[in-house]
Amino acid sequence: MKPKIRLYLDARKPDAENLCPVYIKITHIGTTAYIVTDIRILASEWNAQAEAVTKNINKTAFNHYLSALVEKYRDRIDEIILSQDISRKRAADIKKLLTARPKEDRLLFWNRFQEYTAKMSASSQRMFNQTADRIKEYDKHYEKLLFEDITTEWLERFEKHLKDERNNQHNTIIWHLQHIRTVLNDAISDGLLSVSPFHKFHSLASHAAKRAIEPAELRNILQKTDFDHQDSLDLFKLSFYLIGMNMVDILHLPHDVIVDGRIVYVRQKLHYKHKEISIKVEPEALEIINKYRGKKYLLRFLEDEENKPKYRKNPEKLVDAHAAIVRRVDNHLKKVRKKLATYYARHSWATIAINHCDISMDFIAQSLGHSSAHKTTNIYITHGSRKVDEANRKVIDYVLGIVDDGQKHGK
Repeated sequence: MKPKIRLYLDARKPDAENLCPVYIKITHIGTTAYIVTDIRILASEWNAQAEAVTKNINKTAFNHYLSALVEKYRDRIDEIILSQDISRKRAADIKKLLTARPKEDRLLFWNRFQEYTAKMSASSQRMFNQTADRIKEYDKHYEKLLFEDITTEWLERFEKHLKDERNNQHNTIIWHLQHIRTVLNDAISDGLLSVSPFHKFHSLASHAAKRAIEPAELRNILQKTDFDHQDSLDLFKLSFYLIGMNMVDILHLPHDVIVDGRIVYVRQKLHYKHKEISIKVEPEALEIINKYRGKKYLLRFLEDEENKPKYRKNPEKLVDAHAAIVRRVDNHLKKVRKKLATYYARHSWATIAINHCDISMDFIAQSLGHSSAHKTTNIYITHGSRKVDEANRKVIDYVLGIVDDGQKHGK
């Protein structure tokens, strides 16, 4: 027995405008499945007996579209029957066969990249979409790229394009390449690709430029109070005093986040892990916080940005407000020191902690919110915050010169 294909209007749950969806209804061996179409009409505009749209101003176009869709699926069933026995398949299984994309479409890299991006969070989608824009610039045939087209040579040329044509820095280039590798690895897990071109591509393994500032120079920066854009410099200082807290995390801290002298937060980029980080607010940090207190957020910078006309007129752009602040701060910081950026605070804190303050790598990892190198041991140990607090105070004191070298070594 061949599956039956017909049109069906589901009038049970109309939307806010009282429009109901038209479905392709599949029935076979007592089971039913539905494929939604793009047509939504009023229940009064549907003739169930004729399986057609009536009264609607676009009825002719709608009916042509629906008839063609029914014929397409009926023809597809005939093709499937020639290659396999579907006599005992349920309607849901037949639906999968009818809606499955052709194999050649599944092998398109661009389709996979778009599908993978669509499943991500809004912030991750923005990042992957930026990589998609770079791919469009680089390869005019991007929509026809197969997985087999993404070779080591293609990656090398793409890297050169980003460096020479876009003037992207090393870390930005690595960032885009990692997005491509993520999608390719996802395709490998589904059996669409056997070997990743990255196994012969060595750029991701190269070391990024060091972004740590020497203690003496950092001390001068932290003590600077007469900068033309002091608010940008103060944000950099605050990041350092809060153990290199990422700028996006600082901007999103709620106004009441400080409890018992501590900030407890979850990193924005790792929000899905729900791992809390606790930082003691040292006096140097509290002074800056009090200077820029906000009403909705701990600091007022994101509030000020959101109140700008361009965001009030286009609320959907609010997601980019924090990125605008970070770009502005980084541009101002370059006037303090060449190539200085907000992330230098985090790198500098970690480097000074291990090289000058004799703090172990494990405590540095814990302070930064990273996992310890000893994963098994972590199962049995509940880490307190005291050691992290001591480590931060030790680094701050060292940089600001409160503790001289003789005292530091107990002389």
